[in-house]
Amino acid sequence: MSTDKTIRNTLQGIAFADVKFLNDFTFTVKGDLNVRNSEQTSYDNATIGDGKGNNGRTKRVTYRYKNYTFQQQLNWNHVYGKHYIDVLARKLLQQL
Repeated sequence: MSTDKTIRNTLQGIAFADVKFLNDFTFTVKGDLNVRNSEQTSYDNATIGDGKGNNGRTKRVTYRYKNYTFQQQLNWNHVYGKHYIDVLARKLLQQL
């Protein structure tokens, strides 16, 4: 006669792209997304159990979570004879 039900949904995604230009440069864009939703509903009946003294009892709890990251990178590498040079510039945007 009493019920307790939970529904959960999760979505995760990742994407990236590399663009090469001017021989030695590579521009990289990366992004990821994480979304979670949860809903719990419960009912304690009025006849027996925890809801008996209260003419029944119900509860609903909702949880929502979103996190994403966006990253941009510029990479330059070049070979001078026996020497290899690699330079990386990076920008990161993150929201929790």
